[in-house]
Amino acid sequence: MYHKLIIPALFLFISIPCAQTIDLKGTVKKESGDPISNARVSLKNHSSLVSITNSSGEFSLSGTKLSQVSTDSLVVITQGYRTVLEEVDNFEKADYAVIQKASNPWIPDGPLERMNGMVKIKAKGHDFEMGQPSDTIRGLFLGETTTPNEQPVHTVNFTYDFWMDTTEVRQSKYDSLMKLVYGDSYIRPTWNATNGMGPEFAAYAIEWGSAALFCNARSKAEGLPDTAYSYTKVIGKLGDICTLQNVSVKPHANAYRLPTEAEWEYSCKGGTFTDFYWGKNYKPYGSSSADNAEIGQYAIFSYNSSSLPKDKKTDTAYYGVNEVARKKPNNYGLYDMVGNVSEWCEDWDNYYSWGEATDPVSATTSLLRIRKGGNWGNVASYLRAAERTFNTPDYEFLFCGFRCVSSGIQTGIKKFNRQHSQKHPSINFSSGLLKFSNVSGSKIGIYTLTGKEVYSSRPTQNSVLFSSGSLPAGSYIVKIQSHAITNAMITVIP
Repeated sequence: MYHKLIIPALFLFISIPCAQTIDLKGTVKKESGDPISNARVSLKNHSSLVSITNSSGEFSLSGTKLSQVSTDSLVVITQGYRTVLEEVDNFEKADYAVIQKASNPWIPDGPLERMNGMVKIKAKGHDFEMGQPSDTIRGLFLGETTTPNEQPVHTVNFTYDFWMDTTEVRQSKYDSLMKLVYGDSYIRPTWNATNGMGPEFAAYAIEWGSAALFCNARSKAEGLPDTAYSYTKVIGKLGDICTLQNVSVKPHANAYRLPTEAEWEYSCKGGTFTDFYWGKNYKPYGSSSADNAEIGQYAIFSYNSSSLPKDKKTDTAYYGVNEVARKKPNNYGLYDMVGNVSEWCEDWDNYYSWGEATDPVSATTSLLRIRKGGNWGNVASYLRAAERTFNTPDYEFLFCGFRCVSSGIQTGIKKFNRQHSQKHPSINFSSGLLKFSNVSGSKIGIYTLTGKEVYSSRPTQNSVLFSSGSLPAGSYIVKIQSHAITNAMITVIP
């Protein structure tokens, strides 16, 4: 007897999301009420929907979205204006009114303030837009669909000013300071004439650790009261593929350090809003000989870096790093901010965050440090201020160099430790001047820490004033020699 086999029916329920219409319209205007044309309007979570405002500031975003997403944000980007991130909770609205505030970078209106090969960058109370506005810009030359490492564009605010080297660190200064401070522990990089060699050439083949150690060496050599970097051990050879173990930085110490990425990009742009600080955007720019000739006025890159002296025997054109400060500076008086050598920054590799940031520097979340600015081997697209490159800290190939900054350094005499006898003469400091009292018939001498005399006088009057501005940066011993010797230790930053 056969039994009927009853198999229960199985029902599979599949949830299919319902598509919802996106139909957003509105205007983008200045605070004055005037329309903003060419503003790029998109949605944070539906980035493929993009609208460019017309001459009346009008935009229109149309498409579909998944019903699970209940809110989104309008993203409005315009060169010269602060990025807007405005919440959207109604995806079918025809009267969005977006107000976009003007960016507020420092625009120099007089002589730049200079000190010891540096220029003061006015950043406190200012802001700029960091990142690349075009999300397909790398697709123009690398075939990538987006530019994730350079986005989202976000507003950076600063609460401090800082000093920055006007040039990349020269080979002569790098080598002499590293020898002075670290002695036989230091190994000179393998610079050569083929890729650029000489006192005024940018130092290259520098890994991040050695760049940080140079900053400490410079602070020590100039007698500053602090160093920016601390670490527990140097792994490898100092000056040649070294890594600093457990390294940390005091960002606002009275000392030199590497720039944060935000400091670097702000300084590179020099108060401008375009991809290149000479007022051009990459669309692509640099594809013609006329473009390259113009870029060559500002940068050493692949088009002109073979201009090194030729080998007389073989007539070979060398190809590499060039001397610093041979091209036009930007508005902040900074040379070679793009091209020549890529410059190490303080930050570790990390993605940008949405919204505003104040004094940003990325934490240790990766194994890679950031380099900015492109170099002598790069094409024009790598010379954009927003361009980012990442390498391990011990990477020291021919393209790597750096410059120093300080957000804690101050001008004038920083240290004045007076030691004198109960008898006269005496030394006092006031308003940037050394005042020598009761020194008639005495010898006044100012000496470097190695004993070299840099100033001497035998005054006939009792009181003498001396300005520290006539001395190079550094530490000095001041002596008054008479029947009693009066000494003072000073650190001078002209």
